[in-house]
Amino acid sequence: MKYDPKTSLLLVLLLTVFSCQNETNLFESVSEDLPLPPKLVVANNIKETSVDLTWSKVNANNPLEYGVYLDSAKIATIKDTFFVVQGLLPITEYQIGISTIKSSISESKSTSNIVIRTLDKPDEVSPSIPDQLEYINETSNSIDLIWKAAEDNVEVVGYRVFQNDAILGITDKLTYAVKDIIPNTEYIFNVMAYDAAGNASEKSLDLVYQRVEQIDETPPTAPMDLYVKQKTKNSVYLEWKASSDNSDNVSYKVYQDDVFIAQTNDISYQIENLEPNSTYSFSVSAIDNNNNESPLSNIVNVTTNAIEPESNKILLITKTSGYDHGTRSEVNAMLSDIALKLNMEITSDDTGDELNSIENLSQFDIIFFSNTSGDFLNEAQRAVVELYASQGGDFISNHAASDAYGHSTAETVNGNGKGIWDWYAENVTGCSVRNNPYHTASNYEATVVVQVDNIELTKGINFPWQDIEEWYYWDGGYLNTNFEELLRVSETGSESYDKPRMTSQYYLRADGGISFYTGMGHSKNKYQDPEFTLLIENAINFMLQN
Repeated sequence: MKYDPKTSLLLVLLLTVFSCQNETNLFESVSEDLPLPPKLVVANNIKETSVDLTWSKVNANNPLEYGVYLDSAKIATIKDTFFVVQGLLPITEYQIGISTIKSSISESKSTSNIVIRTLDKPDEVSPSIPDQLEYINETSNSIDLIWKAAEDNVEVVGYRVFQNDAILGITDKLTYAVKDIIPNTEYIFNVMAYDAAGNASEKSLDLVYQRVEQIDETPPTAPMDLYVKQKTKNSVYLEWKASSDNSDNVSYKVYQDDVFIAQTNDISYQIENLEPNSTYSFSVSAIDNNNNESPLSNIVNVTTNAIEPESNKILLITKTSGYDHGTRSEVNAMLSDIALKLNMEITSDDTGDELNSIENLSQFDIIFFSNTSGDFLNEAQRAVVELYASQGGDFISNHAASDAYGHSTAETVNGNGKGIWDWYAENVTGCSVRNNPYHTASNYEATVVVQVDNIELTKGINFPWQDIEEWYYWDGGYLNTNFEELLRVSETGSESYDKPRMTSQYYLRADGGISFYTGMGHSKNKYQDPEFTLLIENAINFMLQN
């Protein structure tokens, strides 16, 4: 067994119990009824000149004593099972044995033996002081410290590096990288050597370091063209043009009614927790890393939206003259849950009769066309829908709604009212799904990502969104470029129509209305999907608040 004199030892050894033969017995046999030696001896607290011994008690009818042997010489006879051997030499190997004694003439023929090695005398000599501390490899925010090795009577195992009397780090090399140096700041560095016994040298001589740089006192330019991009009854979303500065690190301070309220690295900011129907003034300044602040931007005054006194109403149209997806009850259930949260009223119509007059249609804030494929409205009803839109009416549509009234320019589209009502594809859905093939297989897994960042429409949805759907194709169909592509689905195959493409889009129409379309919603269980439900809820909220 190998012993390390530098380590405190707790030696627990299962002993080899051996029987000495006739020529090696400790005692001549005077009786056949001799006791057995202890089965377990433990040596611990091994020091330079001593060791503590304990052993297991031998069960016998008569009182017993124990003989302690050091290198085969008996050094003690005791009744206890504990003994301290003293007077040993440092760094020396000894064999220790324990015998069992029943009487003056009855002692076990053999002993239970262990081998121990005493420790070396402790090292109390400190290393020499590291010398020639200096720095190299200076950058704008870092340096490397180097020094000459210290000496020790045994071995130097490491160095402690100090910065302004505080430990900066520990290394076993003769160099240390100092980072995050701040210009125009004085630093004092020292190095201390230490050995394995914990003896440490004195600190090296001070190395004083300071990187002098010209102080930046030039503020950024003022942000330009601050404006209100969106507002609700409780929030205002601001955007502005970026400032320029002689550094690349510029952030922006937002002021509400001349009071600083927030700082951001973006060129936009949303102020929350505002009072409905209340007027506020906002301005923005730019600030650099040296706290140089620009003049204020232009001031914008905005009045938050008022609280609507009455419930909003949404009309759900599920009539179809093409393929029937059979999702009426599911979309109704989804909208009913959303209506409870948003204090809305839902009217469901699978005949189209609600579209017969503008007087009736004007009561609704939103019309939702869900899986309405084919030529499903008569000419009079189509005219009423156009009149509703001209008054700023809002539309939501999904999935097979883009399989109705295919746009006349769609190369692959045939039937289903193609060319009868191009206005529908241009203003309601913003698209016409291609034909043959129309879509991927049902339940095709793909990734949905945000294409245009609209906080209100994507709020609360986890992106990238791994979704299962029957993904529509648009190559050879029709897409209105006036619509903003909100969400895009990843590539679903090797054909041109399988490339990444739109799956949700919206249009802030010139008549003041909003149109939103998503290609999702093929299967019944989609209307219980929390992410899809939240997308529709966000679209409704977006329309009601804008």
